[in-house]
Amino acid sequence: MKGQRRTAEQAWSGREAMRVLIEEPDGAMAWASELTLAARGYEVATCPGPEQIRGGCPLLRGAPCTLAAEADAIVVSVPLRGRFGGALLAAHRSARPAGSLCVQVAAPDEQRFADLLEGCQILPLTADAAGLVTRVEHALR
Repeated sequence: MKGQRRTAEQAWSGREAMRVLIEEPDGAMAWASELTLAARGYEVATCPGPEQIRGGCPLLRGAPCTLAAEADAIVVSVPLRGRFGGALLAAHRSARPAGSLCVQVAAPDEQRFADLLEGCQILPLTADAAGLVTRVEHALR
């Protein structure tokens, strides 16, 4: 079922589709990204990011996150300069190949966080729907 919305408190549906987790605190961007990817046949789940999860982000506590573990690709749109952005990306990198991570990042932060972003799919803040799909497709290779 295309466009079926999933959150961090829910499990994946179990259908046979590539799974993409979108971590983004601004629901408007997550919603648009979810619709774009679901229209391409991906199963999409959303997470509001570490600051908005009841009980805190399991990854930042050193615990597993089912949605992240079962995703084929993850779009991280939590600001790296924010309170938890760098730590969240580091936690994802320790649990999966960097190439399966699409990180939305401001151009100046590409240099500042170069070590942390190495191997990740970079998604510019100005990326449109086609750019998002291209980066996710690269992450799924």
